[in-house]
Amino acid sequence: MCWHAAMEHAEKTLESPLVPASQDLISLIKKVNPTSLCLSESEREYGYEVKSRLQNLLLEQYGEAFYLDPHPLNPKIVLIKHATLPSVDACHTELVELSGRALDSVAVHHTPSPATARKPPRKEKKKGPVVAGDSPADALKCGLARLAEYDFEGAAELLAGIRISARHEIAILERAARALVDEMGAYPQAVELLLGQQGQFLRDATLRVLLARTYHLLGAVSEARLFSIAYPGAHSTRKPW
Repeated sequence: MCWHAAMEHAEKTLESPLVPASQDLISLIKKVNPTSLCLSESEREYGYEVKSRLQNLLLEQYGEAFYLDPHPLNPKIVLIKHATLPSVDACHTELVELSGRALDSVAVHHTPSPATARKPPRKEKKKGPVVAGDSPADALKCGLARLAEYDFEGAAELLAGIRISARHEIAILERAARALVDEMGAYPQAVELLLGQQGQFLRDATLRVLLARTYHLLGAVSEARLFSIAYPGAHSTRKPW
């Protein structure tokens, strides 16, 4: 279905007294979303308006099945996610675009997203003389040593647990992420590593490209597109979701 046909379908849906099933609404929301389409400015504006109305209808009718997952860098933007089906979402939206009834319907859900949920600490394996220290540099050194010994599980656990606290440690974070992505294919752990950092560090263009690439490798296209754009507040196109 082309975008214009999807918009006609959406308009009829919004005017109808009959409410479609939630999966049909989600499908329609994704079809009218103008983010990645080549449209005129007026078409894009109207596309976002219709998308927002459909998202409100979805939450007002089926809100108990969804929760709002905040953007890690901009709390004014949320991803509408299914509470029990992690792969199902209804695109991003601005909080101000959601109606009071829609917000009330999902207010009881505070479930963290799978990508940002912290795993409980596991007892570290000790192999020979290699023991991780407290600093990111020590953890990187230890993780790479585990990788060199083909202890992929131990290496992924150590590298994904790195948390930096200063800008000069961004190079350490980048090296850890590249080891997870390029040398191990540990994409979920790489996402955990990057999203686990303080938001200020994800303003770094290199890290954002890494995160976008990792999401793309995971097949999460909408998340990949989100992190490939300029940081909110910088010069960028409007509404990149």
